[in-house]
Amino acid sequence: AFIRPDMVCNVYSFVDFWLAELCRSHQLKRGLAITHRDIKGASDLEAYHKYLTKVASLSLQTAQPSYEHLDNLRKVRNCLIHGGGHVTPDRSAEIGKIPGISVNASLVEVADSFIWGSLDHAKIYLCTVAEA
Repeated sequence: AFIRPDMVCNVYSFVDFWLAELCRSHQLKRGLAITHRDIKGASDLEAYHKYLTKVASLSLQTAQPSYEHLDNLRKVRNCLIHGGGHVTPDRSAEIGKIPGISVNASLVEVADSFIWGSLDHAKIYLCTVAEA
């Protein structure tokens, strides 16, 4: 119960770091004037994705399910970091619908399957971006 929340945060930090690096790599490789920092999104993850698909013109359709999982990972991570593992009643239903996540008396509980799935989706998405 103590390790899984830490793993959520670590996996997301890993994805966040490498997406910034991959954006820089594609910027240099393609000679793009706009950097990933110039793109706004509802989250850093969305901004990276917008940069890669709209500015760098990468086709990431095959990795869309992985992107969606990583967005759920981000939401869970934010609950853990900013809410101490608790969610407000208005967000409880949204977070509780994420496969591998349950909410018990406002406390977010993370199943092993969510961690393993997050690792798999991180690999798929990052490899797709790197190989594009």
